[in-house]
Amino acid sequence: MTETSVACGWSNPSSFIDAFTEVVGQTPGRYQSTLRIAQK
Repeated sequence: MTETSVACGWSNPSSFIDAFTEVVGQTPGRYQSTLRIAQK
């Protein structure tokens, strides 16, 4: 998560996770799990 948040311009992973959750409605980890389930 650190690499992704820094690559997106966030100063720390917590800020990125908070913003992602606000926009998408779930944490990045939960979102990623949902994608993996959908691919099966």
